[in-house]
Amino acid sequence: MTMNSPQTFFVTDVETSGVDPMEDVIFTLGCVAVTYDGQCATIEGNYFYEAIDQEEWINTTRWFHTITEPQSTLSWWLRQPIDVQKAAWREPKARLRYNEVGSLFCDFVAGMTAHLTTKPIFAASPASFDAPFVDRLLRDSGEKSPFDYRTLCIRSLAYGQQTGCAWGYNGWQNGSQASHHALYDAYGAAQDLVDLLTGRDESAYEDQLNLKYTGSSDE
Repeated sequence: MTMNSPQTFFVTDVETSGVDPMEDVIFTLGCVAVTYDGQCATIEGNYFYEAIDQEEWINTTRWFHTITEPQSTLSWWLRQPIDVQKAAWREPKARLRYNEVGSLFCDFVAGMTAHLTTKPIFAASPASFDAPFVDRLLRDSGEKSPFDYRTLCIRSLAYGQQTGCAWGYNGWQNGSQASHHALYDAYGAAQDLVDLLTGRDESAYEDQLNLKYTGSSDE
């Protein structure tokens, strides 16, 4: 079946200081668009990636006080490779202010969907984590969400197509070129979405995001 108007899914990933969208903050935001006409799913060539200046937030909160807590997000970050830490929060230079990123993200979505008659769809893996952080970002930036009120959880979609797999199974996922980097994780999730929408054999798919990962915010 071919749709009258293709749907566009904005596959988004955020790297954050924690798991509570009301208390914690976004460090970086990446987004990759996937268009789907009912038969073919295509990863679009325009990507969004920005790092948010959080230097003041880090220095004025108790975040660093949690370094001795093994289960804290900071302890988790400190166990990641140094390049991953630098990309997310260790190098605040050349980063944008919070509200600037919210406005630029809305501009990106608008520019990709101006020709469509259907509302763009927010997608993430899992949507239950990323969507509240993005909703807060847009609200705090004074922006109205451009997305349909219905979001797509790629992880749940995959779970529904598996047979006999326990909840939380990750074996279906395309690997990220640089794990815990918002843009590369979003791109891996976008590949997963194309697989799930089209029944593509992901084991034979070798497409990669054509960017060189440098561990900085200026990709």
